[in-house]
Amino acid sequence: MSIRIKFLPYLVAVLIGVIGAIILSQIHFTLWWEPDLLTQPPPIVEAEPEITTVQPLPTPQPPANPQPNGLRISNQTAFPVRVVLLAARDRAHPDKGAVHWDFAPMEGNIKGLLLTLPEGKLTLQPGDIVLAFTLDGSKRYWGPYVIGENSELQRDRQTQEWQLILRP
Repeated sequence: MSIRIKFLPYLVAVLIGVIGAIILSQIHFTLWWEPDLLTQPPPIVEAEPEITTVQPLPTPQPPANPQPNGLRISNQTAFPVRVVLLAARDRAHPDKGAVHWDFAPMEGNIKGLLLTLPEGKLTLQPGDIVLAFTLDGSKRYWGPYVIGENSELQRDRQTQEWQLILRP
């Protein structure tokens, strides 16, 4: 009888294992996983090249109402730009050090815009400093240009205006 009692737990374990194997054989398991998208190279997409022709900007045209010793700015860039004038000696307002004007992208790109002050015409004198920089954080700047000393800030022979063309 002692052999039967020792044999009974083994028999129960075998029966449970057989029944478990039969049940598991009837169940269908599938496993899948997705590849990590960060480690896989991006898919190659082939597209036909887009043919674009670059149109050159037209040359600036002379203004209809020139202002001698005035300043005309042409913003031929795709950036918003601020133009600052530092007077060598501020004739009208000794308490103000500088004045500035803001230009939208491509604003005044053909004829240019004549700069004026709130109280009237702007007249440049030798020693005045003009500089420009972008307002979008791209860290582009032009200048400083000193009136009468830089070749980039040119004086038009016909209109006697100072002209600055901001190019990319």
